Amino acid sequence: MAQDEDVNIGLVIPTPCDYAERIERFRAEKAEWAIWPMRSDPHISITGSEGLGDSTDLMAAVAEIARRTERFSIRLSGPAIFEGEPILYLGADSPG
Repeated sequence: MAQDEDVNIGLVIPTPCDYAERIERFRAEKAEWAIWPMRSDPHISITGSEGLGDSTDLMAAVAEIARRTERFSIRLSGPAIFEGEPILYLGADSPG
């Protein structure tokens, strides 16, 4: 990587296999989606539009928070498309 390239790191939670399979089946059934290659496995992104920095201190803090965080549930909304990009997403809602 060149010195002047920005690193844009994001934090994601992989979806459970059964849910990921449902998402992929939904996507494959839609002709307008089936033509686009999957760019990543289904996941939940935890980041703002600018991503996270690449500081080792930040990554250590994120790892520590992840270790201390208890399991939690997330409710997903129906499928939608990011404006201007052919990316399928589901909104997320968590009480915590």
